[in-house]
Amino acid sequence: MKRRVAAGALSLVLAARFSLAQASAAPGSSIPPLTSRQRADRMRILSPEDRAWLTVYVAPIILPAERDLFLQLSEDYQRESFKTDFWGRRERPSLPPPLGPGYEARYARLREAAAEFYDGVDSDAGRMVVRKGEPASIDALSGCDGVYRQAEIWSYRTDTSRSDTRHLFYRPSFGTARKLWIRGDREIFQTGSCLSTFEQSCEVASSGSALKTRDAFCPMGAIPKSCGSACMVAELATQINLRGLDEGSALLRAPAVSTEGLDGLWLRLATVSNSSAKPIAIEGPTRRPIPTNAELPDTSSEWTNERIRETILALPRKYREWLDLAGPILAREDLVTFLKLPAVERDAYVRRFWKKRAHVR
Repeated sequence: MKRRVAAGALSLVLAARFSLAQASAAPGSSIPPLTSRQRADRMRILSPEDRAWLTVYVAPIILPAERDLFLQLSEDYQRESFKTDFWGRRERPSLPPPLGPGYEARYARLREAAAEFYDGVDSDAGRMVVRKGEPASIDALSGCDGVYRQAEIWSYRTDTSRSDTRHLFYRPSFGTARKLWIRGDREIFQTGSCLSTFEQSCEVASSGSALKTRDAFCPMGAIPKSCGSACMVAELATQINLRGLDEGSALLRAPAVSTEGLDGLWLRLATVSNSSAKPIAIEGPTRRPIPTNAELPDTSSEWTNERIRETILALPRKYREWLDLAGPILAREDLVTFLKLPAVERDAYVRRFWKKRAHVR
């Protein structure tokens, strides 16, 4: 019977950590999502270091649920535990590159490479490097500068037997940052070229003579320009067109990581806090002997689950941590007894509780 009651007390301790916001949680998850305003409010109370970590350093790779979880943590030790779990989830051996063992250090190097060699971490090229790693190869399409604006084909190895995943970049003007080509973007073609589609460029290259296609594509007798790689570029453009919106989202989408275990992390760490809430006053004398369960009248029925949760949330951190530890062996009446005590008597109660447990063994 005692074990059943203890289990009930444990559930109340855990509930005080997360269930007040559980009603707004997404289906299938106990992590409550935040509104834009809530995120902004919680962002302001973060330390400068944690704010920079969340909004700058890991912003390209953190998942929305992880971000909302992090913002709802109230203690430094909780955020440090979160960071350890965050990198561990991305360093599992089965994950494709650039994830996997050593990813935390590798991610730091990718950010450095993006800043130094790929036009900066906020450029299209830099965003892709930070998320997907450096490309296995880059084809600068030698001889095609008369047709395209410094176009490059980036190839990424896949973890399957299929061909590499390729992306098309170009520079809108000489020396500017690379831009990812997506469907419908005609800026990639040189102003001096009278060609406006990849198919036209491929046809000119395939004909063997620009004169044969001059009248079809170019007004006033202009000579169309093409290059040997034109048909390969046209084939890639077709593949990119089929990918549709997925191509552009490659610059914004965090690397796929399983969120399995994230709810468990939330249950371990999350403390629902309300900065506007006032601590609940607990009346009682400043000094009196520590009561035993037998000495204390059974008034636990007056303490609703809601009142218990709110009182736990108002406790100092050390007592919340103690309740985390003692929860599995704490009966409901013991929990209520503890919560009813004035602050000056709680330390003595904790010592007496462990001493009593030691004698029971």
